[in-house]
Amino acid sequence: MAARNSLHRLAPGDHRAASLASPLLILMLLPGVSASPTHAQIRAGGNAVTINVRVTNESSGANLEQVQVDLVEFPDLVIQQIFTDSSGRAAFLNMQPGSYIVRAKKSGFRSTQVEIETQRGMTSFEVPIQMPPEVATSTQPGGKVSARELSIPEPARNEFYRGVDFLKQKNDPRQSIVHFQNAIDAFSGYYESYFLMGVAYLRTNQREEAQGALQKAVDLNPMFMEPYYPLTEILMAKKQFVDAERLLQRAMEEDAQGWLWPYELAMCSARQSQWDKAVNYGQVALKRPSPSAKVHLLMADIYSNSGKTAKAVEELEEFKRLDPQSPYIARVDQVLPQLRQRVINENNHSPHDAARTLGTPAKP
Repeated sequence: MAARNSLHRLAPGDHRAASLASPLLILMLLPGVSASPTHAQIRAGGNAVTINVRVTNESSGANLEQVQVDLVEFPDLVIQQIFTDSSGRAAFLNMQPGSYIVRAKKSGFRSTQVEIETQRGMTSFEVPIQMPPEVATSTQPGGKVSARELSIPEPARNEFYRGVDFLKQKNDPRQSIVHFQNAIDAFSGYYESYFLMGVAYLRTNQREEAQGALQKAVDLNPMFMEPYYPLTEILMAKKQFVDAERLLQRAMEEDAQGWLWPYELAMCSARQSQWDKAVNYGQVALKRPSPSAKVHLLMADIYSNSGKTAKAVEELEEFKRLDPQSPYIARVDQVLPQLRQRVINENNHSPHDAARTLGTPAKP
């Protein structure tokens, strides 16, 4: 992930930022908490999830065989690579619960990816992928390549794939940067190369260079979504919140169904103590298809800091229901009784009234 080294600090005079809320802030208001599993390559044991993928032709509905399917951990770390069979199916076995990108590639079709969130307690997760046919041109009998690939000179492609090899297979990001730059020198519009060069710069802790490369990738192709998240994390780590918000708004326009962008906008607003704005963005994230359970954890943090403690309790209880095996559960269990007591104190209710507010049985 991008930067994880700065923690949201409470304003000194904010009376609502009491110590009761601080354990949650340690959990959620950190750069980079949103979407990636921390130990994706560790097998999950009793919590293992099988990710079942089925790939079809978007136009005809036909099953697609020999589709390369990558399981990706953010930003671009391929955990496993498999190929579909004649039924268009493939499966990733015994995976750690968490957030992934499932990316499908096949000659003659546009590369397609979906974001998924698997949770503890699941044994399987179904991922349907529909691949739209690519505008294609014949290059040899029986063979087709995408129009995009044809637009890239062969020397540039060769340098790009050398860079990919050094970055992913040989774990040598510094050398990969050399090849990605060579690819860009040979083809100035190579946004994929700018993106992976930005990833390589991040791995070598060259943040300014990473920011420049990632921004160039976005500028060259705003519909190419991969650079948005790491670039946002860099901007927020530098407290360039206006630029981060502008970038995330652009991402929302390009990806109207993704929960990640309004989630990050909520995080960005929360780091500026803009609580009402953060609530609005968090609610948008929750209305998107299949949002991560962590959205509820962030919402609890936001409500706690904006004086809406009862709502914070509701969000934490919903988080517990959705992801009872989360590593955050111990901290949530620690904070919940304190927040419930705060509701009683804030509302100045009797225990019976406050219990009804919280939806818990009152003691006689």
